[in-house]
Amino acid sequence: MTERSGHCLCGQVSYTLKADPIVTAVCHCKHCQRQAGSAFSVVVLAPAAAVDIKGELKTYRDTA
Repeated sequence: MTERSGHCLCGQVSYTLKADPIVTAVCHCKHCQRQAGSAFSVVVLAPAAAVDIKGELKTYRDTA
């Protein structure tokens, strides 16, 4: 198991994953392309108990 960590661009929210991902996938939908600014976005599924999030999360709802 490798510990993984990261943060949003402004640094206000950070995460640490203390388990191996259950699934790693690449999504090519238009929403993920827009979000990533790329042709795809990498998505990871992990057990909630293994994820530590610091900072205040906000919710975005896509109505398209």
